[in-house]
Amino acid sequence: MELRGIRPHAGAANTKMKAPREVAAEIDRVIEKKLTQATILGSPGADDAEFMRRIHLDLIGRIPLGERAADFLASKNPMRRAKLVDELLAHPEYGRHFGILWHNRIVPLNFENNREYKRPFFLWLADGFNKNRRWSDIVSDLLLAEGEIAQTPALGFYMSPANTMEGYVHADRVAGTVSELFMGTNLRCAQCHDHPFAK
Repeated sequence: MELRGIRPHAGAANTKMKAPREVAAEIDRVIEKKLTQATILGSPGADDAEFMRRIHLDLIGRIPLGERAADFLASKNPMRRAKLVDELLAHPEYGRHFGILWHNRIVPLNFENNREYKRPFFLWLADGFNKNRRWSDIVSDLLLAEGEIAQTPALGFYMSPANTMEGYVHADRVAGTVSELFMGTNLRCAQCHDHPFAK
C-alpha cells in the first residue's frame, strides 16, 4: 500500500522513508499513549463493512456500490483492506473528491451563502491529486502562480473572494488565507488588534 503525497522533505534526502505499516503503527502508539494518559478507552476496531463504508466516504466521497461491497465482504484475502485503499486511491473519483474539498476550503461561501464555482481551478486541483503530486508542490504552485487566469488555473487561489475585494487581490487577505489554510493559524485578527503570533 502506498501513502499518496507522503514523501521525505527535500532537505531530508538521506532520510529513509518508513513503510506505511510502520507509520500507522507509530501513529497508533501515540494515540494509545494519549488515550491512556487521559484514561479514555479507545474505540473498537471497525468490522469489514464499517471499514469499507468509511474508506469510500473518506477517499472518494460516496458509499460503495452494492456489487463492489458484496465482493469485498466475501473476500478471504488477508490484504483486502490494503488492496481496497490502493484501488480507491487510483480511482479518478479520489482526485475529484479532494479537489472539491480543497476548492471549497479555498473558495469560501459569500455573505449570501453561495460559493463561486471556479471550474478550471477545481479541475487543476483534482488532476494534481490524481497524479499523486506532492502537497508541497501543489501549495508552491498556488502561492507562486502568475500570469493570466485562463492559462494558469492555480491563480484561482488568489482570485478567491477570500483574497479579493472589489476585484483586487489584497496582500493582507492573502496572508490571512495562507496562515489559516496551510499553517492552521488565524492571523486575520492582527489586522486590527494585537495578536499573540504577530508582534
